[in-house]
Amino acid sequence: MGTQEKARWYKKKWLVILFLISIVMYPLGLYGMWKNREFSVLIKLLFSSPLILIVLIGVFMDENEKTDSASRIAKSKLEESTELNVDRIINLPEAREYEIETILKGDIFEIFPEETKNVTTDLQKDTFLNSNKAEELKQRVEKMQREVLNSRYKIILGSLGEYDLKERAFFIDRQSRKSHKKTVKGFYFSDLPIKELSVQGTKIGSIIRIDIPKSDAVNLENRDEVKVFIIFEPTNTLKTLSFMDWKYDLWEGEYLVTKNAVLVVLDLRARKIIWEKDIS
Repeated sequence: MGTQEKARWYKKKWLVILFLISIVMYPLGLYGMWKNREFSVLIKLLFSSPLILIVLIGVFMDENEKTDSASRIAKSKLEESTELNVDRIINLPEAREYEIETILKGDIFEIFPEETKNVTTDLQKDTFLNSNKAEELKQRVEKMQREVLNSRYKIILGSLGEYDLKERAFFIDRQSRKSHKKTVKGFYFSDLPIKELSVQGTKIGSIIRIDIPKSDAVNLENRDEVKVFIIFEPTNTLKTLSFMDWKYDLWEGEYLVTKNAVLVVLDLRARKIIWEKDIS
């Protein structure tokens, strides 16, 4: 037995070290080092660290590859589901600010007035909120919120003037002081291409820049057949705007922030999208 122990190759420290510094024999040298008691634990960990590092990198890269693959599949599905075409735009639901904002705020008394009409005092509300009925209504609200946040809506821009070929823009009558220049019907669009017009400091309106090719611009004279849409998805974020955000509109309010917003010019007669731009 003693002769066999002496004959074991990993007992020879010099041979183990030789294997460890050899790229080809490194795994065998690693095995011999851990079998040889002459090496301290610190030395064993030091020589084992390259292998540990390689394993960790392999695991990390594999996880990244899986994540990237899942992201590519999800992106592909999203692009397929959100691709704009004439029929899809026309069939999108119109955005109603109050309705969407009410659902996202999640007040069950405001959303379900008929089912909570007998709950009037603060004490009754506190008691009701701890009931099974309230829990059922909250679950319904959560479902409604998910549907809203996963849906696309449209806004049809009305009161558009003639298309100005020089400015490459539509004139919009915006005498009202109830709307910020980056908002439409209570929704905020960070890159809405609006420019305000004024004469001697008095605001007379705005233009919305839509850089349509001249070959298509001639068709814009027929206002009954050409419509301008904003297609977007709402978020549950409210943005507070004050008079500091613009020069002439001294009005303050809250607007729902949007995402994946696209400004689209649609020719209904030709059944085609003339122009589109990301305004998120």
